[in-house]
Amino acid sequence: MGRITLGLRADYMAIATLGIAEIVKAFLKNADWLTKGTLTVSPLPWPVPTPNELGFVLSRSAYLSVVAVLIVVTYVLLERAWHSPWGRMMRAIRDNELAAAAMGKDVNRRRLEMFVLGNVIIGIGGAALITFTSIFDPGGFTPLNHTFLIWVMVILGGSGNNLGTIFGALLVYIIWTMSEPAALFLFEHGAYWGNRLFGIEAPGDLATRALQMRVFVIGLAITLVLRFAPKGLLPEKDVRYE
Repeated sequence: MGRITLGLRADYMAIATLGIAEIVKAFLKNADWLTKGTLTVSPLPWPVPTPNELGFVLSRSAYLSVVAVLIVVTYVLLERAWHSPWGRMMRAIRDNELAAAAMGKDVNRRRLEMFVLGNVIIGIGGAALITFTSIFDPGGFTPLNHTFLIWVMVILGGSGNNLGTIFGALLVYIIWTMSEPAALFLFEHGAYWGNRLFGIEAPGDLATRALQMRVFVIGLAITLVLRFAPKGLLPEKDVRYE
């Protein structure tokens, strides 16, 4: 994918990678000999004792500990890379490819390196998610949940800042999970008092409407952050070298 899309820039590269991702997903759905297609691959074993063996809370806590170790190791390695000459070269290419090429840097090779490194990190995260759910289903990865939300996490937290990305991931996850029950609570109480005070009957699809509130809240959060903090809530720090 990197070799195919290296000649593209910005929005065009994003469109191309999204298109290739849909092709890969369609292939996995139909490759019964490799992935069992829509029959899924399950159950996948956990790296820690399962809830049936250790108990629900302890088992999930152990799995969370494994994921936390993966995050810490990845974060430390990325921070070391960020402060290394390789990291400075990557930032130079990001900021001005022509200037970096004029200094003798192989821009396309370095961009391919970053492409591969980013996919390795995403692959580790995907492996952790798939193992946690104990089922591999190609149809379970929707663009809204597994592409759009990742972009939102980076935008809100702050691109170019590893700590900001982690903060953005936690923030978006909290918003995504808490907005639905909060909206359902408000809708139900609003409908109750509306019925008592004004005799207005509540619609029968409150739960569905509450489910859509999470998309509205995420969109509102993106709009506010882009308006008041274009570089994210924890933006990348400017580093000057004398």
